Amino acid sequence: MKRIFALLLATMALLLVSCDTTADPPATDPVITEAPRTELPATAAPVTEPPVTEPPVTELSITEPLTTTPPETEPAETEPATTEPKTTIPVVEIFTADNQPILSKTDYVQGTMLIDGQRYPMKIRGRGNASWHQFEKKAYRIKLDDGESLFGLPKDKDWVLVSSHPDKTLIRNSVAHAIAASLDGLEYTPTHVLINLYINGDYRGVYTIADKIEANSDKLDFSRKEGDTPSPFGGLDIGFLCEIGWDFDGENVYNKDYFDAEKVLRIYVKEPEIPVPNTPELTYTREYIYAMERAILEGNGWQDYIDIDSWVDWFIVTELTFNTESAFYRSCYLWKREGGKLMMGPVWDFDMAFGNHMGDLSGYDGWCTTESTYVYIMENWMNYLLTYEEFTDAVKSRWAEKKDELLAVALDAVDYYSASLEGSWQQNFERWDVLGRYVGVGAVNPYIYDTYEKQVQYLRDFIDQRWAYMDERITNGDITPHRPVVNLPEETEMAATENVESETE
Repeated sequence: MKRIFALLLATMALLLVSCDTTADPPATDPVITEAPRTELPATAAPVTEPPVTEPPVTELSITEPLTTTPPETEPAETEPATTEPKTTIPVVEIFTADNQPILSKTDYVQGTMLIDGQRYPMKIRGRGNASWHQFEKKAYRIKLDDGESLFGLPKDKDWVLVSSHPDKTLIRNSVAHAIAASLDGLEYTPTHVLINLYINGDYRGVYTIADKIEANSDKLDFSRKEGDTPSPFGGLDIGFLCEIGWDFDGENVYNKDYFDAEKVLRIYVKEPEIPVPNTPELTYTREYIYAMERAILEGNGWQDYIDIDSWVDWFIVTELTFNTESAFYRSCYLWKREGGKLMMGPVWDFDMAFGNHMGDLSGYDGWCTTESTYVYIMENWMNYLLTYEEFTDAVKSRWAEKKDELLAVALDAVDYYSASLEGSWQQNFERWDVLGRYVGVGAVNPYIYDTYEKQVQYLRDFIDQRWAYMDERITNGDITPHRPVVNLPEETEMAATENVESETE
């Protein structure tokens, strides 16, 4: 009986030992296989070799308060993480004197710009129309103290920071300018470089930094070009740069800053500078455009006034991108060198293009320059040029020559630029919570295209379908404008425009 009792005690002891093996291991023996793999960078050591600086589990105390304050060796949350950028796009930091806010389109604020450790003394002010007055994510203009080459571009003092706030792909400007740069009829196309922008330590989002449109030897060269055939129009025969558009500030003087033609209104003289009304330079510019317009409307001698190659390339870019807003309404440029003819371009402002404007013709069938129901300038110079055989033949020939390249350039640009923003687009939309919401008159339905990936796919599909439409119409010689078909927007779409940017105010 004693032996049986002893055997039972031994059995119970073994069972107790077996149960102990399932208990938690000693605190001094950390289980390294439980380390979170998602926190390791691609170049880190395998999980089985934990960093030697990792504190042992025994040093942790549940009585110590948890904190999210980063170590002193890491930047504070309000400072830009320039040492370890999350993407491959550059980081641009701007620091204003005494952290002054940028509140004006006319008054500059002194500051310093920092790019990859290089400091550039500069000053900054606001710029734009809707991008300044309606959107909280502002656009800016910067002027460096000295001409500098940024991102491999020619030296310059004047640069532009474009916010692209209504464009939820953030790449429409970059894609459109890549398309335009492949057409040499447009002698100069600005370059847009995607960046992450910080101002006084505050992350402002994904921007593009671009060279400012202006006359100089690297951009629009006003000097006489050998081989140019002078127009029959006499006078000073100077070079000039004009912008067609409306200025929301409205403090401009007629026949000094701007003038109107019969079919195209609000033509601003950007260069040369016009200090007082009706200078000889203004008179020559205005009268040249008047004479050109008469020739176009009458169908007689218009070839003597315009550079057909640039007008054809401008038409193709504007139509492929469906850039209604720049079709003789705003951000539409034209220029002439001394001894030359009037050229269209440079192109600019595509954040509302590629099917992203409520004023566009529903379905995007038709020419945005002449056939859209809500095109701002219902009848303009293109309505006439597209009825002249010499001009339409030039369009047909140029399209046949460049169409395959244009499609490849456009789609490759979408893929390249969207991929480069991986990591940055997430930061941008954390800063500006607009995915799934209407912004301004943006037409891409935010309730359907409610993610960044869907927005990019919409852009890619739009290019494919728009290219196919243009190819069929131009190849078949159906270039002359048709009467526009009225397509009223839905009431919900119209209502959305009444509360522009209310979500960010």
